Amino acid sequence: MSLDGKNVLVLTTNYGTEQDELEKPVAVLREAGARVTVAAQKDEGVQTLVSDKDPGSVVQPDTTLAEASADGFDAVVVPGGTVNADQLRTDDDARRLVSAFAESGRPVAAICHGPGSSWTAGSPRGAG
Repeated sequence: MSLDGKNVLVLTTNYGTEQDELEKPVAVLREAGARVTVAAQKDEGVQTLVSDKDPGSVVQPDTTLAEASADGFDAVVVPGGTVNADQLRTDDDARRLVSAFAESGRPVAAICHGPGSSWTAGSPRGAG
């Protein structure tokens, strides 16, 4: 499936995102032609984890959650990682972004522990 011309926003914290749940979806989306923007809490490297405990790779974000807007994006992805999900679900900017996507009917893709942030935002249909 081609995602040419589609823009996808990925939300993450700067520590605790499961490495494969951030890197693999970003790579697959880009291979399919999507333009992917990674937004983190701070404008510094994202230290991923492997199995929620071992250090993984460091991913450079494109922007911050505070600077990010849902405008111009077709979908949002919330990767898992227990630490990541726990922090994102209480982050006002992450909640604002997830809510904006869900309220406008655009896809919210949440991986593993990632749904915790969208449920807190009170928006996905069929949650529960």
